[in-house]
Amino acid sequence: MPELGAEPGDERLIWTLLGGALALAQPFYENNPTYRDPVNDDVTWSFASPASVGLRAELLEQAGARFGDEPFSFSLLVVRHDKLVFERYFHGADSRASNNVHSASKSILSAAVGIAVARGVFSSASAPLRAYLPSAPRGVTLRQLLNMTSGISWQEDKTESLIEKEPDWVAAILARDFSGHRFNYSTGNTHLLSAALGRASGVSLEAFTRQYLFTPLGIDSEHWGADPQGVSSGGYNVYLTPRELAKFGRLYLHEGKWKGSQIVPRAWVRASLRKQSGGRGGYEYGYGWWLRKIRGVPVKMAWGFGGQMLFLVPSLDMAVVMTTNTAKFSPEFDGVELMRKFVLPAVE
Repeated sequence: MPELGAEPGDERLIWTLLGGALALAQPFYENNPTYRDPVNDDVTWSFASPASVGLRAELLEQAGARFGDEPFSFSLLVVRHDKLVFERYFHGADSRASNNVHSASKSILSAAVGIAVARGVFSSASAPLRAYLPSAPRGVTLRQLLNMTSGISWQEDKTESLIEKEPDWVAAILARDFSGHRFNYSTGNTHLLSAALGRASGVSLEAFTRQYLFTPLGIDSEHWGADPQGVSSGGYNVYLTPRELAKFGRLYLHEGKWKGSQIVPRAWVRASLRKQSGGRGGYEYGYGWWLRKIRGVPVKMAWGFGGQMLFLVPSLDMAVVMTTNTAKFSPEFDGVELMRKFVLPAVE
């Protein structure tokens, strides 16, 4: 539940006057309250000192001090060899504070799509979107939605304000121009994936992910948004604790295997974490993951607005989580400098 003191409906739903009649208008992006995870998950973790896994504690402490100085910081976690070796919270946050991970959930959506392909819900990643959403334009495939090359006419953080004014968001996204099939990062792409998975499976993306991904990992998202038609938010408005995001990272470090069970197909994990499209600004893009090198080391990133970061460093068997407060506003923060100056040099 949201923190005590929040007003009912707190800016998530507003009444507007349309054509002389009252209608319910819903913002595309929520106002990011903090929820509370009712479960203490200490028993699901192994804890160790940084030194025991070959990390220099003093450099991690410097990273924590540097990040904690930011007025928007919430958490910094380091996991190595499946052990939680560094965990710091700032500005009132703690291990049970569940916040919007924003577009970091695109990496989670990608995992759900991989599971859906493996279970035959989707015929393949190459399947045409029209097979599941008949009004979709010809030539657009699920893979193109995943790697952001559908060609959709979309300006991230601006087009959403147009979509939210429409009564049917999926129809409004499908009505946009799709051409060129070049890389263009778009939450419109991932919302269409959510709609397609819901149509194909008969349950929402939230329910599908809970059954086949979150429950096996011991994750229970405190909230998952939906559009006016009830389509689960595709790649946004998902609320997790930092430890839950770290668990997802551990799953991918093990190439989709968890406690002896293959949750996400290994081939899908490998495909997701390698270049599938061009990306931008020195970053490449996989299936819902950003890719780059930091200090010459390949790093995979689940990256959400404001600095909701999950870094995977497979060659070092390490996952790093950074989260920030976006309830009001935080500047765009990607955490790469912390990784470059402190976290990666901490490896002995």
